Amino acid sequence: MFFITSCQDEPPRQEKKTTTEDLIAEDDVLHFIVQYYQKEFHQYKEEKNISDSIIELSYLGKLPEDTFESWLSAIYIPANMQSAHVFSGDLNKDSLPELVIEVKTEGGGVGSNSADFEYFLFLNKGKGYQFLKAYTSSSIAGCEGNYGFFMAESISDNQLRGTSMCYTEEDSRCCPSLYFESSLSLLNNRLVMTNKVAKQGPKESL
Repeated sequence: MFFITSCQDEPPRQEKKTTTEDLIAEDDVLHFIVQYYQKEFHQYKEEKNISDSIIELSYLGKLPEDTFESWLSAIYIPANMQSAHVFSGDLNKDSLPELVIEVKTEGGGVGSNSADFEYFLFLNKGKGYQFLKAYTSSSIAGCEGNYGFFMAESISDNQLRGTSMCYTEEDSRCCPSLYFESSLSLLNNRLVMTNKVAKQGPKESL
């Protein structure tokens, strides 16, 4: 199990609001995500395949107080549509499979010791996909104050299903203590938490 960690008490990142009406071919969806991050960060980029299923984008640049270029962020994007980080299934009950792509991010563009997941939602329009939104895992986890994260597992029965892991005030950043089986539905082209049931977490099951 991957835990989002940080040595800083940073506020959760907000979901992205970028939307496009342009249709994207399935073969171009992952390239669209690469371009998305290139537009967001702008800094010098190194790109490499770290496995058959993951592309790493490492961003280098200077913060205002820096003299030399340093590492600012790393983005891990699925390298192919067969990756375990690509979820496909009908979310809006039109019998066409939507795409939800999981991307891991580190550094937040400032080189901090933090990590998160973002979920890119693509609506199937029949002749291509429309990008709707990129959600941070904290924004869709259903945790109080967005203090936690969501890990997707599948799309079934018109819902994105997974596990929400939420922190209490007593929890350290490594180890959320509240676990939920969560389901998100696509309502008015937005992912919305519609069901959350408590379950045992790793600490409780030892």
